[in-house]
Amino acid sequence: MLERIRNEPAVLAGAVVAVLNALVLLDLVSLSAEQVGGINVALAAVLGLFVRASVTPTRTLDERGAVDVVLMLLVAVLLGVVLLLFGVTFK
Repeated sequence: MLERIRNEPAVLAGAVVAVLNALVLLDLVSLSAEQVGGINVALAAVLGLFVRASVTPTRTLDERGAVDVVLMLLVAVLLGVVLLLFGVTFK
């Protein structure tokens, strides 16, 4: 198990965030939406640093990598549009 965590630190980071959100969803932890959002942001920042320190890039950002970044941005924008269409708003 520890070897898998060493090889895939992003899995551990995602699991930590998922467990917190599941605890709130199941009403086992009483937190407001703002508190959950703040904790998620903090966990993402801290665990993101842990993940980044634990992995080594396999390639440089060349033309293909630039296309990947543009594709990720496009997906994020489309996700935002879909959320707005379903009535999800952000303050």
